[in-house]
Amino acid sequence: MKKLIYQYYAEAPNSGPSIKTEFNYWELSKQSVSKYAEQCDADYKFLSHPFGHSPFYGIFLPFIEGWCKEYDAVCFMDSDILATTNFDNIFDHIEDDRINYVQMKLKSKDHWLDSHGGHGNSGVVVFPRKIYESIGNYFNKHIKNPPKGRMGGWDQLMINLYVIEQKKFKGLPDKFNWHMTRWSHDLRWDQTLIHYHRNHKEWMKDEIHDARILK
Repeated sequence: MKKLIYQYYAEAPNSGPSIKTEFNYWELSKQSVSKYAEQCDADYKFLSHPFGHSPFYGIFLPFIEGWCKEYDAVCFMDSDILATTNFDNIFDHIEDDRINYVQMKLKSKDHWLDSHGGHGNSGVVVFPRKIYESIGNYFNKHIKNPPKGRMGGWDQLMINLYVIEQKKFKGLPDKFNWHMTRWSHDLRWDQTLIHYHRNHKEWMKDEIHDARILK
């Protein structure tokens, strides 16, 4: 099985929420996530080039540009994630015919999704080969008039609307996207991937030096 972990970061002036930091947190994420990819026996790419849409849709680049076809599964990770030495291979937990992500345990205002545990977070998402065509087609259809509002908006909203249409997904263990805005800080070292969401990005500057961070 040929696998890829990829990240995307580019400035997005006047196009959505941003957190100002005095350091390049994405460089710290790249240092840690690239090492995690090695541990997973996966290729790694960090992308930053413009592609004709808001950077908040960078998760869709493999399907827009077509290079996803080189891989059996591709895994997107946000640029504010650090991997820990409490290693587990995310690809060992996926299903090969649906989106794989961690659920937020929040109400999405969609009956089907809420009855299945709530919407997923787009900070870590694994796309297997069998859905490349359908997710690419969904993006191309809806980017002309992007959905807005609920479930975090942007890529997260589009991915969850795709899941609602498909009526299937795999909920990954929380340890693969431990969301610092939502869940216990004290438990973060028991996880595999820590998501330093919003103001928690500042923590990355010190925690990259912690022996418990993979690098």
